Amino acid sequence: RIAKPAEGTVRIAVEGVELAASGFVVDEASGVVTLDAAPDAGAAVTAGFALGWIARSRIDGDRWDGEAVAAGSMRFRVRVLDGDEAVRVFELDGTLAIYAAADLAGDFPGGLDGNSRVAVARWGDGYGWGMEAIVALTA
Repeated sequence: RIAKPAEGTVRIAVEGVELAASGFVVDEASGVVTLDAAPDAGAAVTAGFALGWIARSRIDGDRWDGEAVAAGSMRFRVRVLDGDEAVRVFELDGTLAIYAAADLAGDFPGGLDGNSRVAVARWGDGYGWGMEAIVALTA
């Protein structure tokens, strides 16, 4: 069961191989995931969700609202925070990351609360990491 999934963000994998979105259905109200085909007995089925954002300009674009600007590096740092403590940090090229349910369970063994957040910063050549955009992770 996945609590309160946002439409199109759920990711499902069988034995580490992600299924196409057409390979499963998520009941948005209950969070129940139904696979189109049953996996082999004993196969590991994992779930997670997509984290996405809109890239902003690093120069004369210090705001995170408004139109996307495709200029400069597309390198991002994602920090998963429990209060002020980073429980997971990774970098990637692009504006989409997958946060596996197993990682979430390991990062927040007691579940998400008001201190569970994710922060994203963009790299700028010659400038370093920009200001983070921070949002709450909610269950």
